[in-house]
Amino acid sequence: MGIVLQFPRPKQPPRAERLTSMTAAEIADIVEAHDQAVAEGAVDEVERLGLLLDEIGRERRNAGLPEQPAA
Repeated sequence: MGIVLQFPRPKQPPRAERLTSMTAAEIADIVEAHDQAVAEGAVDEVERLGLLLDEIGRERRNAGLPEQPAA
């Protein structure tokens, strides 16, 4: 008979945990702010919000969740 080792699943860092727990409304607010920044030509804000949206999607995929939570 062999020994069975069970390792605890590593806890997500606080930022990743926050990003994966965002509601559809919170993500929609970020998308809206991104669209507004595009319309205003605010290049730095567009880049910052775009990177944030990419990070949200990546963290949700890594956690096995859909990129957009159900509304």
